[in-house]
Amino acid sequence: MKLVNKQGKLFGKIHLVDCIFIALIIILLVSVLNRFTFSKVDVITNNSQNIIAEITVETYPYRQEYLNSISVGDKIAESKKYLDGEIKQIDIIDDDIALIDNNGDTVVGAHPFLKKAKVDIEIQVKVDGNKIKLGNQELVAGTNIFLTTDKAYLSAIVLDINLNE
Repeated sequence: MKLVNKQGKLFGKIHLVDCIFIALIIILLVSVLNRFTFSKVDVITNNSQNIIAEITVETYPYRQEYLNSISVGDKIAESKKYLDGEIKQIDIIDDDIALIDNNGDTVVGAHPFLKKAKVDIEIQVKVDGNKIKLGNQELVAGTNIFLTTDKAYLSAIVLDINLNE
């Protein structure tokens, strides 16, 4: 009895192509199970703690009137509830605009209508391993967050995060 006969059957029972197909399906299933069962890094670090953090954010360019709606002492909110934090300082700065003058040179100046706000916030954040969460938003320097108070809903970029441990 040969291992593979003239018809391409293994041990005279099953086709060789079918064996290869079944082996590929088994390898695929094992790799998918391995990926979903052994790639959980979050399970290792379950010791989350609440820490007071000082966060500096810069809003996107808005009109001056809209930026005047936030003030020092406003409570930070998210999903119709207040978080344990407030705005400590607000600096309203000009937004830059680049234009070309008559000589063809680029001139950078202040935008006539749009302003930005650099906002310092002191708030309680949840630290879980290497993740810092502000409510439902994960904080990483350079990412976008929504700065929400009872009077304003601003889109902002995180500039700096200082944890007070």
